[in-house]
Amino acid sequence: MARRPQITDAKATQQAGEAGAPVVQEHTPSELQHLLQIDFPEGTQDDVAASRAGTDRVLASAEAILQNSVNHWTQGRFAAKLYSSTDAVGIASELLLAFLNANGHVYSAAPALSVIEVATVAKINQLIGYGEGSGGLTMPGGSASNRLSLTTAINNLLPSVQHEGMASLPQQPIVFTSDHSHYSIEQAAISAGIGLSNVRKVATDHVGRMDIFDLRRQIEACLQAGQRPFYINATAGTTVTGCYDDIRQIAALAEQYGCWLHVDGSWGGSVLWSSKYRSLLDGIHLAHSVTVNPHKGLRVPLQCSFLLVRDRKLLSANVVNGDYLFHEGQQYDIGATTTFCGRRSDALKLYLAWQMHGSKGLARMIDDALDSGRIIRQRVRENPNLQLILPRDENGTSYSVCFRFCPSSQTSVPSDGAQRLTPRQMVRPIHAEVLRRGHVMVDFAPIKVRVRPPSQPPQAGATTLQPAAVFRASSDRDDIDLSADADENGYIGEVFRLPLHPYGLSAAAEVLDEIVKVGRDLFGA
Repeated sequence: MARRPQITDAKATQQAGEAGAPVVQEHTPSELQHLLQIDFPEGTQDDVAASRAGTDRVLASAEAILQNSVNHWTQGRFAAKLYSSTDAVGIASELLLAFLNANGHVYSAAPALSVIEVATVAKINQLIGYGEGSGGLTMPGGSASNRLSLTTAINNLLPSVQHEGMASLPQQPIVFTSDHSHYSIEQAAISAGIGLSNVRKVATDHVGRMDIFDLRRQIEACLQAGQRPFYINATAGTTVTGCYDDIRQIAALAEQYGCWLHVDGSWGGSVLWSSKYRSLLDGIHLAHSVTVNPHKGLRVPLQCSFLLVRDRKLLSANVVNGDYLFHEGQQYDIGATTTFCGRRSDALKLYLAWQMHGSKGLARMIDDALDSGRIIRQRVRENPNLQLILPRDENGTSYSVCFRFCPSSQTSVPSDGAQRLTPRQMVRPIHAEVLRRGHVMVDFAPIKVRVRPPSQPPQAGATTLQPAAVFRASSDRDDIDLSADADENGYIGEVFRLPLHPYGLSAAAEVLDEIVKVGRDLFGA
C-alpha cells in the first residue's frame, strides 16, 4: 500500500516561512488543475474500501492544497492584501464554528453563539461611543456590511421603497462617497436599484481625504436639480492610501442636509481598540452606522465583519414576515434584521481573540502596525532607488505606505532595450517578477492623487499642484517633481502598496529590499 501523504502542520509551516520558504509558487490555473489532480470520484459499494480510499484522497488533496496556496505564515512577507495570517486561537475558533455547524439566524439554533454575538456587538459599540440602545451584527465581509448599511438607510429614510420600490419616490435618491472609497459602495447602489449614475464621487485632497467643500457643493447641486441627497459614506482607512476622512466635519453636513452617515472602517476601523490612534476616528459616534473588520488588523481569521448602528431600532426596518422561523425576541434572533437567512456566527472569532489577548493585547497589534509606518517611510526616503508617494509627511498616520522603484536616472532602458520607462511604468514588470520569484508578495494599485491638471504637460519652471512639490525619494536628495510622470489625466498612476500589519519591521524591510533588488535586475540602479 502506498504511503499516505502527511499534512504539513501549522508549526512546520510557520518554521518554513521563517526559514525563507516562498510565499507562493506561481502557476497558471491549468497548471494548478493538474497539480491538484482535480477529480470527482464515483466511489465504491464497499464501505471499508471506500473509507480507506476516501481518506487517502482527502489527505492527498489537503497536502496538494497546502503546497500550492499562498503561505501567510512567512513572518509578514505576505504583504499583498489587507488581511494577514491568523494565530492559534483564530484557527481554534474556526474549528469550533465548524464543529458546531450552527446557523446563527435564530437563538434556538445557536443560543451560546447568539448571546456572544450580542455581547460582542455591545462592547464594540462602547468603543465607538454609542449608547445602550445601539446594535449591530456580523456580516460576511465589509462589502456585505456596507451593502446592508445602504439597505437599512433606504428602509428608514425612504420607507415607501420597501413596499412600492424606487418608482414610489418623488425625487431621485443620491449617494455620496469619495473617489478613494471602496467599490462596494457602488455595488450596494446597484443592488439597491439606485444605479451608478446616482452615486456622486466626491473629490479628495492631496492625501486622499474627502474634500468637505466639494461634498457641500455636490449636495447643493443635487438639491437644485430636484434630487434627494440621503446617504454619505465616509471612509476610515481608504483601500490604497489608508487615510481617514474627517468624520466630524462630514457628520455636520449629514445632519444639516438630513443624510444618513455611514463610516466604512473595513480597513482602518480597528484603531477603535487603540487609545493611541483612536483619534483618527474622531466623531465616529455621530454616524448612523459603522463597518469594522477585525480580520484586518487584529489577526482574526477571515471573515469577521461587523455592521454597527447607533440605534438598534434602525435595523428593525429590515424585518419582513418570517414568523415560521423568528419566534424569540428580535435582539437574539439576529437573522431577522439582515437580507440573509443562513449565517455564520463570526463574532465568536473576535470574542475568543479578545479572551486570548485582552483589550491591551489587541491595542498593541494596532499600535505596532501604525508605529512601524513611520520607520518604513523613513527607510523608503533613505533608499536612493525608492520614491515615497504617500503619506508624505513624517507625522502622517496611515495604514498603508505607497511607493515606487526609481532608478537614479528617473528613466531606464529595460533589458531588451525596447523603450525607456518612467517609474510609473516600471511598477507592473517589477511586480510580475517579484511574484514569479515568490520570496515576498506585494500588490500594486492606481493612486488617484492628481499632481497637475489633465492633458496639460508640465512646463519647465512651472509650479505643480500639491502634493507633487513635497514628494521625496530620499532624505539626501532634492524633492522630486512627479508631474512629468503623471498620466494623461494628471494622476500619479500605479504604485506599490505596502499595508501595515502587526508583524514588526523586518518583514517590511524584506519587501522593500526585494523590490529594489528586482528593480535593479530589470532596470539598473
